[in-house]
Amino acid sequence: MDSELLKKFKAGDHATFNRIMEQYQKPIYYFIYRMTGNAKDAEDLTQDTFVKAYLERERFRGDSAINTWIYRIAANLTKNHLRWHSLRRYAPLDAVLQFFFPESEESHYETMEALEEHLLDYVQQLPSRQRSVFVLKYYNGLTHEEISNILKISLGASKTNFHYAVKTLKEIVRKHNG
Repeated sequence: MDSELLKKFKAGDHATFNRIMEQYQKPIYYFIYRMTGNAKDAEDLTQDTFVKAYLERERFRGDSAINTWIYRIAANLTKNHLRWHSLRRYAPLDAVLQFFFPESEESHYETMEALEEHLLDYVQQLPSRQRSVFVLKYYNGLTHEEISNILKISLGASKTNFHYAVKTLKEIVRKHNG
């Protein structure tokens, strides 16, 4: 974001804020949805994220990218929501992405769509930190550096949590694909 847009954003320019919101609303929604597994909660928390970003726009220092700041707001709101409302779902395991199957192993899943349908069930079973890192890396395509800034963890912690998330998901697949 160039300095002129940043000034307009911090000054409360509605058009600038709307541009930012249009650009990041869907990725933030899907990030939150993948964290909560609930569309209604994701809608509410996405709205809360942008309301908070607007209300606290003057606090944005510009040390990080605007999307990193917005993701951090979303991550914190979602974490608090999950903590206080006990919304973690632990559904039975039915499927997992083909990504987790070594080519030498056969999967009983016929399509990627069938696997994608149930991935949230697997991801929901990960510990909170691993789930956050996995969702940001796998679904949102963020780098470990961006993830570490968003979650305020070290670069090494981001890589380690992603590694253990993938390892755990592979173990779940082996257990339920046999």
